[in-house]
Amino acid sequence: MKKSEEKVLGMYSLRLLIILLSLWILKLILVSLPFIKELIIPKPYLPITTIINLVLVIIAVLLLAAYNINLSRLWAKESPNLPEAGTIISTLIYLIIMAIAYGVIKELFLALEMGNEPLLILQIVLLVISVLLITRAAIVVYKSIPKWLTMIKEFMLEQPKE
Repeated sequence: MKKSEEKVLGMYSLRLLIILLSLWILKLILVSLPFIKELIIPKPYLPITTIINLVLVIIAVLLLAAYNINLSRLWAKESPNLPEAGTIISTLIYLIIMAIAYGVIKELFLALEMGNEPLLILQIVLLVISVLLITRAAIVVYKSIPKWLTMIKEFMLEQPKE
């Protein structure tokens, strides 16, 4: 493997972190401006800060999803001894994406006064997806335990005795 290929995941992750931090700073600036705080769309009653939050979260979710799609592939290349860790990290990122998206969608549903039913349906769908993702990660962990124990045993046997 070339040196440049070994750094791809790190650079990709750092770039994502900088972009997400920039989006967060942009959000803080925009929603704190007094003329934006007071701007409200009359019908339906929708504060512009809700729209700003929604747009920026959609951008962040899309960036995280694109990152997550490539994560497993890049992780397997950069860490061939622990490729299953990519699946576990990927699952955690998907859960974070769903939590962030839920917060903004809930805020939008409440602002649009859509009632409780759409929110309940969203909660149930996210619950099912979460259970499936966590089950998948648990299966990967369970299948990897013998390999991890062997790696730990080999590591412990290589340690010099004092």
